[in-house]
Parts: sequence; structure tokens; C-alpha cells
Amino acid sequence: MRAMVLGAIAFTGLTAAFPALKVDVYKGATRAGARGVDDPAREMRLAHLDWFQPSVVFYAHREVTDLKSVEQAAEFLAVPTPGFLFVPAKTWEQFVEPKVAVPTRIVARHYDFTGTARSSLLPMK
Repeated sequence: MRAMVLGAIAFTGLTAAFPALKVDVYKGATRAGARGVDDPAREMRLAHLDWFQPSVVFYAHREVTDLKSVEQAAEFLAVPTPGFLFVPAKTWEQFVEPKVAVPTRIVARHYDFTGTARSSLLPMK
């Protein structure tokens, strides 16, 4: 009887733990740190347009500026200090990218399972 109870507890614990680990990989905020935005030695700016998760601030250890328009996003990327912009892929491709006059590169693109964006980009100047 004791073995069955211990087995049930172990099974329940493992069943609860592994799906959470798999889902965690798709969280946009946790992937922000993997792109180097949490490096305190680097001078950089962070902003978002049409997409935001409060945990981005936690993982980046920096202020994340709330941009209200496509024009503000283009101005943000035009500043010489390196900047990362969190933006849905569709917004970037249709509205922001055509207005950006400086060279940029996409350093991350991923699916956001929370439903706030189909995929998120981190364009960097």
C-alpha cells in the first residue's frame, strides 16, 4: 500500500513538472534574457510596441519604454545607442520596418503562446 501511495505521488509530481518546463520555453519574456538584454555591462535601451508582458522588465533588469506609435518605434531605433524593440511580427513587417531608415537586424523571433502576439520580434539597431 505504501509503495502505491509513493508511486502515485511521484507520478503526479512528474506529470505536473514536465509540461510546465516545456511550456516555459515558449514564454517571450524568459527568452529576452537569452538574447543578452539582461547583461548589466552592456549599454542598451529596450522598448515595446503592440506587445508587452510585465515579466520582460523582470528578466531584462531594465526599464522597457512603452512606445505608442510606429513613428516612435522608428525614432527609437534611429538613436545610435543599441536598442531592442519588442514587437509582434505582423506589426514589424507591415508598419514599422518600412519606416525605419537605419540598418536593423532581427535577433529573435518566436511564437508567443500567451496569445498576445502570433510571434514576437526583437529588431536591434
